[in-house]
Amino acid sequence: MNHFEDLWNESELLSSKSDDKRQAIDIIKSINQNLKNLAFIDDSTEKHYLFGMILFEMCILSRIMNINSYTSLNLIINKIKNKNISTKEDIFNYIIDENDSQDENI
Repeated sequence: MNHFEDLWNESELLSSKSDDKRQAIDIIKSINQNLKNLAFIDDSTEKHYLFGMILFEMCILSRIMNINSYTSLNLIINKIKNKNISTKEDIFNYIIDENDSQDENI
């Protein structure tokens, strides 16, 4: 079985071969819609498919916007570690607080 990094690399390879001319905002809208749809799906197979689609689109988005996914995720993980956040509730509250502060800056 592949590790996540192997799958991500394969996704990057496939997305780089695609002729996806959608702008970043269109991909963001699609990801947003898929995330909303995910909340209402009960079927496990459909959930896995939709979540895979979201991850694939995130891969395309990172390529289009020239964002290193590893660096981005590592940044957040280290920030959470540095804040000594350890419980699920604390992590959830941190994410909500960060999203609220980002909304204020827009």
